[in-house]
Amino acid sequence: MSTVKITACDNQLILVATTWEKSYLVANIQSGNGNSVDVTLDLDYAKQFSGTVNLDGVNQPLSGTYSVTIPEEKVNLSMIGINWGGAADLAVNLDGKDYKYSKNPTPAMIIPLGDPYVDDNTGMQSMMVSLK
Repeated sequence: MSTVKITACDNQLILVATTWEKSYLVANIQSGNGNSVDVTLDLDYAKQFSGTVNLDGVNQPLSGTYSVTIPEEKVNLSMIGINWGGAADLAVNLDGKDYKYSKNPTPAMIIPLGDPYVDDNTGMQSMMVSLK
């Protein structure tokens, strides 16, 4: 099992699990307007994909724990942040490793969390995670 903890999302975070043959849209989380975010995604192996977690926190805080099952034992997990304009603030912890991006002001842009070529990021764009 893998755990993704999201504590900031201004404005959108998309998580995609991929294999050589297929991709799974794990989560589409939207937030902003200074609303708090405290979301945990537990990713696990199962025979069927349980579906995408869609959360809209643009006008209210987000919190909770959600389980997502994927019918693959190992996947690459890509985390893509999207800023709609203004301040950008993304904070994700994947299995104990932090991935963050924060800048103000920022134009509308796409931010690959973990991209070593983007300021304030560390690590890789896509992380291999074991689900079984």
